[in-house]
Amino acid sequence: DNTFTIAENTIEVVEEFDPPEQIEAGQTITKDVKVANVDTAQCYVRVFCDFSDSRAAGFASLDYNTEDWTEPDADGWRYYKNILYNGDKTSSLITQIQIAEGVAAEDLIDFDVLVVAESVQAKGSDGQMMDMKIAWSNFGITAVE
Repeated sequence: DNTFTIAENTIEVVEEFDPPEQIEAGQTITKDVKVANVDTAQCYVRVFCDFSDSRAAGFASLDYNTEDWTEPDADGWRYYKNILYNGDKTSSLITQIQIAEGVAAEDLIDFDVLVVAESVQAKGSDGQMMDMKIAWSNFGITAVE
């Protein structure tokens, strides 16, 4: 008998976030962003995270985890450095948004933090786990370390 099984590769962005009623200078806003593997295939994950309005970058910053995630590539994607096993979550990509001190109230604008995640299966056609760069290169993507 030749038995084939199909593994599914599905991820979800999960976050802890309670937006403030109003943005204020010097404020620290909790926003804990992770990615969960909710299916059966082990995978590698990459995330693009940015402000919905580029003007927000003038007064707000995100505290990226650069220990478990790479620096951004040329297109702004950050890669999780480990295989994400089924049922597991990544470590936090960010945990807070910091609003700069001394920003005038009229210069503060409402914004969203956009989070887009993609994944690729970590196991190759030979049944062995692939290196992160090789897994992404199968889709024409050059992952950074």
